[in-house]
Amino acid sequence: MKTVRLRSLQAKLALRLAALYVAATAIAVAVLIYQAYETADTLNDRELSLRAAYLARYVAVDSTGAVRLELPAELTARYQAADNTDIFAVRRAADAVVAASPPNFGEVAAKWPVGTDDPSYFRLKDFGGEGREYYGLTVVQSSAAGPFSVSVASLSRKYRKWLPRLVQVRRQSAYRRQIYQVRSPLW
Repeated sequence: MKTVRLRSLQAKLALRLAALYVAATAIAVAVLIYQAYETADTLNDRELSLRAAYLARYVAVDSTGAVRLELPAELTARYQAADNTDIFAVRRAADAVVAASPPNFGEVAAKWPVGTDDPSYFRLKDFGGEGREYYGLTVVQSSAAGPFSVSVASLSRKYRKWLPRLVQVRRQSAYRRQIYQVRSPLW
């Protein structure tokens, strides 16, 4: 393969300038992408903090003195939905879980230290029956019944990307099983 030699000083300068522009553009794009991810992470952390404060508002003490979480019906249904991507646990002490969704997250959170005023972040890998990954925080929140340690988490970004496709595949395979069972009684 022959190398092309540029004799003109103008062509050499133009080529060097073009290479500089390409490198500068690549660096600028990389910086913008990095900042976008940092902003998304900051917003996600803020959203988790707001959810923890929101859950603490619904902690109440009944007439017998028992502490419980009284979520609105719509919010309870959303947390109990099969395709829910958010989980939480509300604890009074290190091993006293007031409420959790799903309950096995409450069992996991009960083993952790009680939260502080500064959020402590965690990542759960291979959690639940489907082995999902969650990112969340634990923080102390004030409520009408006193301070509580609230742990909230959302499905990690990489799982959110693929979850709609996985749900679609599961529904299609369930639908196909129904069709084949109805049409072919010999199985």
